[in-house]
Amino acid sequence: MNILVALPGGDVRLVFDGRGRSYGIKPKSTRHGASRVIRFDLHGSYCGGFGAQTCVKERAITTKPFAFREP
Repeated sequence: MNILVALPGGDVRLVFDGRGRSYGIKPKSTRHGASRVIRFDLHGSYCGGFGAQTCVKERAITTKPFAFREP
C-alpha cells in the first residue's frame, strides 16, 4: 500500500510504502489543528506475535514519512 499526502504547493509526498491487512481512516477530531488518524491492522509479528494475531497501530496523517518495523 502506498499513501501519498498533498503538500501546500500542489506536489505530493509518499509517506508510507508497506503492507497491511486492512486500514481505516478515523473520524476527524474536533480539537483545533488535529490531524486525521489512520488505523492499520497489521500482521501479528509487528507487535511481537505471530501471523494469525492482529496487530493494531495508529498514525496521524501528516507530511512526515513513517514505516512499521518488526521487533
